Amino acid sequence: MARTPATPPFPAPTRTPDITLASLFRGFAKIGLLGFGGVGPITRHVIVREQQWLSEKDYATLLGIGKVLPGANTVNVAVMLGDRYHGFKGSAVAVFGLLVPPILILIVLALLYQFLDQNPYFNAALQGSACAAAGMVIGTGLKMASKIDLRAHHMMAGIATIALVVLLKFSLLQVVGVMMPLAIVANFVIARRQGHQP
Repeated sequence: MARTPATPPFPAPTRTPDITLASLFRGFAKIGLLGFGGVGPITRHVIVREQQWLSEKDYATLLGIGKVLPGANTVNVAVMLGDRYHGFKGSAVAVFGLLVPPILILIVLALLYQFLDQNPYFNAALQGSACAAAGMVIGTGLKMASKIDLRAHHMMAGIATIALVVLLKFSLLQVVGVMMPLAIVANFVIARRQGHQP
């Protein structure tokens, strides 16, 4: 009996890009180097818009998987995307590109910080960059939401998640523990109902 190949963790992209190990390294190195205040917005820009490795929907699916797995979201994305096209070697190259160049720069900046930490202009620049980073994260979320086929139960789940975080002060682990089982059950029930419709 022939063995059924394993199902990939996210849907196949609409177009098959020519992803080499070198392009994987360059893409994730760019993400790591330009991810000021967080790599979420630049990750989406590089993977979806610039390199077109994934569609908007496929990237949202992959990012969702990365969020419920242990570890940093973008590192999880690098591992899964690299593995999809080049196996273990692709994962290693993507993670290396994502982490090593920024770490080298961070070491240099850490050495310089001891001379600048009392400078008011430097501290003002840090606060301004934090605000800009928050705006980029919100903008990226809105862009992703506008390209995904959102239904009523998806929006209800999003509102409930925001309420848990903002109003009830749930931690990430608590939110995942509550919302993931509810989302799975809701999708299962809705899919069964739609399947029984004439």
